[in-house]
Formats: sequence, structure tokens, C-alpha cells
Amino acid sequence: AYKNYLYIIDAKVNTLLSKVYSDFIDNTMLIARIYCDGDKIYAACGLTTICYNLSSQTIEWTYKSTESYNFMTNDVIVNNNTVFLFGSNRYVGLNAETGEKIYQGDIGCGNANAFNGYVYIISNDGHMYILDIKTGKTLHRIICPEEYTSHTGFNTYCKPQVYGDKLYVFGNYHAYCYDAVPKKEE
Repeated sequence: AYKNYLYIIDAKVNTLLSKVYSDFIDNTMLIARIYCDGDKIYAACGLTTICYNLSSQTIEWTYKSTESYNFMTNDVIVNNNTVFLFGSNRYVGLNAETGEKIYQGDIGCGNANAFNGYVYIISNDGHMYILDIKTGKTLHRIICPEEYTSHTGFNTYCKPQVYGDKLYVFGNYHAYCYDAVPKKEE
């Protein structure tokens, strides 16, 4: 078993500010990812995610999944007051203030990123999905053009990136640029 700590360090003066421990953090796993958003730190570990408030130096909430370890969501991103957790077989949306689960879905996420209210997922099947981060609703599914020629999809090792109004992703052989804001389908 592990005893997981979240170390808060002042990098300017190289000083330990706080050593955070929670009995709620999964003691069979190490902390996989952290994400900083304002004065909050979100840490994912096994089936558990916590929100730590840097100002009050308290754990504000804990989300504990009751599903099997096959549905762990150890990657975490935050956008538009929504915590988006994702893993190989599942994604989950949480209210960033309360930790309450808003939605979940079954897209196997290889990688994801969020900008301006949208989540861009590179799935394990090589497709890209664009979701509304507040609702989890799938707005678009894009098939990588390389799938038709080399039978490969978008590369899960690269996080989708948005610059201005453009979305950039990579296949195994090419880079691709799309409109970052999904257009309404007719």
C-alpha cells in the first residue's frame, strides 16, 4: 500500500509550504496527474480525485468512483468550471466547485485537452471527438484522413491544441488543422 502525499512547494524560494495527505486517496495507486486552476489543485489517483484549495490549505472535496479499476480516470483537465477526468475506457465530468458528477461516457480516451468550453478527445480508436464540457454531449466525431490511406488514426501521444480559432492535431504522418468551434450540423 502507498501513502500518497501532495507536496505544495514555493518554487521561488524552494520551500515546502504544505504536505497534504488524505485517507480518501486510493492507497493502491500513486497520484497520476495534477492540474492547477487558479487557487485549486485537482489530483487524480486510482479511482479518486481531490480538490485542494491553496488559499485555505484544505481539501474542498473528494470524488470516489465505485466502478472497477478498468474504468479509472487518472487524467484530469479543468475548463469552464468543469473537471474532466479521462482514462482508457471512460470519461467523467465533475462540477469543479463541488466535485459532484455531472456526466460520464464510454469513449476510450488516449489523450484529451479542453479549451473554451469544448473537450477535444483523441480516442483509442484513432478518431477525434469534440464534446461540450458542461454536458458531455458529443458534438462531432472526426475520422483521421490517414485512416483511408495508411489505416492509422490520430496520434494519442499528442494533446490536441487550440490556437486562436484553430484546432491542431497529429496523425502518424501528418499534422491537421480544423476549426476549433464545432459548426452546427444540419
